Amino acid sequence: MSQAINSVVGGVFFYYSWKSLESVKQRRVPAEGRSLLTEGLVQTMTTIKNINKSYRKGTKWCFLALTFAAAAANAFTILVVVYLGEHLGPNHNPVPTFFFQFSESD
Repeated sequence: MSQAINSVVGGVFFYYSWKSLESVKQRRVPAEGRSLLTEGLVQTMTTIKNINKSYRKGTKWCFLALTFAAAAANAFTILVVVYLGEHLGPNHNPVPTFFFQFSESD
């Protein structure tokens, strides 16, 4: 339910933010024979190389850690529901009750 609400509210905010963006002139022209997609990928790779070159000591490790942390957090929310559903019994759905009990005790 919270993800549905989050999607709707996020969609509304995204729509209004998109509508409030100002028009800007084109700064670059894609190289001949390249699509906008490949030009974006080349620019992203250039940025990654520059970050790796300029901030060799810590920034790249921070980005790598953030990538894995986000993936772990997303996987945890899915796995905990499946795990609780398997171990608490298939006859009824105690998973929401489990979460409400712990949220009320805090």
